[in-house]
Amino acid sequence: MIRTSDGDTRRIQLEATPVADFYHQTMQALDELGLQTRIQARPDEVEQAIPFAEDTEHADYDPDAVQLALLLGDGFGLHSAAAYYSQDNGQFLLPYEDVRTADDPDRALQQFVHTAYEAVAERGVWDRAALEDDPTRWDQHR
Repeated sequence: MIRTSDGDTRRIQLEATPVADFYHQTMQALDELGLQTRIQARPDEVEQAIPFAEDTEHADYDPDAVQLALLLGDGFGLHSAAAYYSQDNGQFLLPYEDVRTADDPDRALQQFVHTAYEAVAERGVWDRAALEDDPTRWDQHR
């Protein structure tokens, strides 16, 4: 689900579908919501980086196979031994393999995501009190 701050939503089904179809559905939903979104429209860290809009070859969806890469930029000081800043990708990465083999994978991932959120919120001067006030505030719009 994509939800705007004024409560408008669009849903995209997470299922086995070609990457190109998912990409087009996602970009269309963002456009319908008036969200101008710029993304790097090709995968990172793969040998054959087929642009998303052209990838009709891959159609797998496995909710248990998670790789995390947060687009944060340099200088955030994340507190994770496995996380690193990739100059090539211009982002901090936490490799899936490091999470999978951690003594406590859930904690490793949670720590990375938490410190990433903290860093972005602080650097972006977010109004965290308003953002984090009531996690159920959008339920009425579902």
